Amino acid sequence: MGTCWAADELSQCNGTDTSSLTPTKIQGVQDVVQLDTPGSHSCALWANGKVQCWGDVLGFGPAGLTICTSGESGCDAGGSSCTCNTDGEPCSKAWKPHAFVPGLSHVVHLAGGDGFQCALRANGTVWCWGRNSYGSLGIGVTGSTVNVPTQVVKDSTAGNVLTGIVDISTATYATCALHANGQVWCWGRNDNGIIKEIDETESSPLRNRNSD
Repeated sequence: MGTCWAADELSQCNGTDTSSLTPTKIQGVQDVVQLDTPGSHSCALWANGKVQCWGDVLGFGPAGLTICTSGESGCDAGGSSCTCNTDGEPCSKAWKPHAFVPGLSHVVHLAGGDGFQCALRANGTVWCWGRNSYGSLGIGVTGSTVNVPTQVVKDSTAGNVLTGIVDISTATYATCALHANGQVWCWGRNDNGIIKEIDETESSPLRNRNSD
């Protein structure tokens, strides 16, 4: 079972918005081999290769939130899921761990950033979901929020996906992936030249030439 303590204003710790100064058991989370807490949300990787997420998970719809339909209003902070505001956006807080992220299995490592999450699968592919304001998801486009795990692509060419990855690491709005051949591929917002020399956003993985 997971244990957590923090200032919990976004429910990323114990499923309420009450801070905890001592370790608190997280109900409904067990057999966990990795916890990823990049800031305002948390994700747990189970030994069975599945993933749960909770906290400020705007854009993680099927990871536990209900996508809005017309006529719904308000967030229900007391339940394991929440109803939606009428603006068409998911509620920003998933107060408790939810069902496993759908469509995602055989995960071996998690790495998340500001409002987005990435997962490395055993087959060497990388899948990301959440906010994509700076191309943080590596899916070839920027700006759109993606509610389901989507495979990272090298470019917009159909089928040209990123494979052979053995590790991933994230910054606030960017992600880097280590290939089995030692190459490093990065995408997202290029703060301080973490992706390349020119200060431009990369919505698809860019190979770091220094890693050849």
